[in-house]
Amino acid sequence: MLGDRVVNQDFETATFADVGNAPTLLDGARLTDAYGCLPGHHIQQADAVQAYIQAPMKGTEVWISLRPEAIEDPKYWYAVREPVTLCKLALYGYPDSASHWEEHSHKEIMGIGFRPFGPEWPSLFFHDELKLALSVYVDDFKWAGPRENLP
Repeated sequence: MLGDRVVNQDFETATFADVGNAPTLLDGARLTDAYGCLPGHHIQQADAVQAYIQAPMKGTEVWISLRPEAIEDPKYWYAVREPVTLCKLALYGYPDSASHWEEHSHKEIMGIGFRPFGPEWPSLFFHDELKLALSVYVDDFKWAGPRENLP
């Protein structure tokens, strides 16, 4: 089943609450770039590996059907025509996955000493001790600051 073909128990198109997410604004990304251009500063960028599936699912339980190639040991499924399983991690294509990922990543970011830049700057963070600015756009991270503090 593809992420754009999500159905409920009656095989009707499933609808979900729009929790929404707030990727960094263009101005936040530019601010990070400008900060990285200061003398002695530098900019680095990285993508989160398989970002969404790092985040736990929240809210209404979501059950997914498994394709035959996804079943590790087929002998356990011989009597099941279409096996299903509870989806425990956010799934690409699921409408609320971006919100689950954002909540998860922001918790992890703040857990290592970053603080939100402010409510008017969504997904922009600053680390006071290391003097690093961090801009997050979905699963893309860009940070800037003193070159020696970037690692």
